Amino acid sequence: MKQGIPAVYPTPGFKSYDPNIKPVEIFKNWEATRYHQPQDDMQQPGLDFNQAAKYADFVFLCGWLIAEDPARPTWNEHDFFGDHYAHKM
Repeated sequence: MKQGIPAVYPTPGFKSYDPNIKPVEIFKNWEATRYHQPQDDMQQPGLDFNQAAKYADFVFLCGWLIAEDPARPTWNEHDFFGDHYAHKM
């Protein structure tokens, strides 16, 4: 973005339809106790590969649709980065 090129940064976010599940707390605990630790492996409880695959499909589709669109990406009106960096395009 700082080179004047609009960018997309998809993130999965933190949302649960079950009020008893608190995704932000789960993530913070994982980050504090497992992230980059020996137990940060593929055997962790709660890994949902189906949801990970859906997210990967979504990210791929975003990139593919942007790449296939004949129109060049543009900044939204009054976008902070667009206002500050779009002149570099």
